[in-house]
Amino acid sequence: LLAEKAATGSATTPDEVLADPGLKAFFDESVRKIGEKVVFARLEKFVAGEGAQLVSYVHNTSGPQTDGGKIGVLVEIVGDAELGREIAQHISFARPKALSEAEVSPELLAKETAIIHEQTANDPKLQGKPEAAINSAVQGRVRKFLGEIVLLNQAYVRDDKKTVSQLLSEGKSSINRYAVFQVGENAPKGDA
Repeated sequence: LLAEKAATGSATTPDEVLADPGLKAFFDESVRKIGEKVVFARLEKFVAGEGAQLVSYVHNTSGPQTDGGKIGVLVEIVGDAELGREIAQHISFARPKALSEAEVSPELLAKETAIIHEQTANDPKLQGKPEAAINSAVQGRVRKFLGEIVLLNQAYVRDDKKTVSQLLSEGKSSINRYAVFQVGENAPKGDA
């Protein structure tokens, strides 16, 4: 009920959803029945664009006999829905930080590049090498970093000879966006 109202209503934050007294009472009663501390901390609305469809995957980390998973992924894909589900499974495992390189925060990239540059400058294997060789090594390590955090650049977990981008291309599909939810993601350390 809560997810349905959040998806179909005009609310854009958890607080706006829970501002409805009926939904707040439903949420509080559900939490009471569960007997666990539950926080409605994040809301993401997905409406499939033209020609796209939404695919979800919930990874059950507790075994097949439990009531729910701990990691959920929602993917908006244009093309093959089954491929979208496979990509959602990949996302739950590989945990990319961005869909494409363009979505990587400039601050994160600058910070990581500075760290890589310092590590490279102190690498004994590169001591005495020309500046061009050091710059080339930095660029290679930055590409490797982007390959780890950018979904489209990641090696596909079921076939590491292909990137996710190559897999999507072969399947004549594309991903518009994705979201990952994890139980306890917003909990203070020690509470999750």
